[in-house]
Amino acid sequence: MSAYADLTFYKGTYGGTVIPDTEVPEYLIKGSRNVDRAVAFKIGTLTDWPEFSQTQIKLAACAQADYDYQYGELSQAMSAVGSYSVGDISVSSSQSAGSLTGSGISEEAEAYLWPTGLLYRGV
Repeated sequence: MSAYADLTFYKGTYGGTVIPDTEVPEYLIKGSRNVDRAVAFKIGTLTDWPEFSQTQIKLAACAQADYDYQYGELSQAMSAVGSYSVGDISVSSSQSAGSLTGSGISEEAEAYLWPTGLLYRGV
């Protein structure tokens, strides 16, 4: 699978600065995969969508890439554990820096996808 966005879009249109340039392609692929899972693989071919939706999908992939780069392993661990305590110190997933939505993607990525209708689960 190729990513929905590229380095030029990430840095220029999205304004990404979090991920080092050499790692952007890898994280954009991961972000795109997570977006695909969140929308139940409804996207298919990106160019089949209206220009507005294409841009929103690319922005969501970039936002998810940033999230995965910053919080990926921590977020996965906290969602598996939920919370833990050691002595007087207690940590819960609600205290983590990043948070995932019910669709399994970052709040920012989800916000980009909502106006496209891709997250709609109704009939």
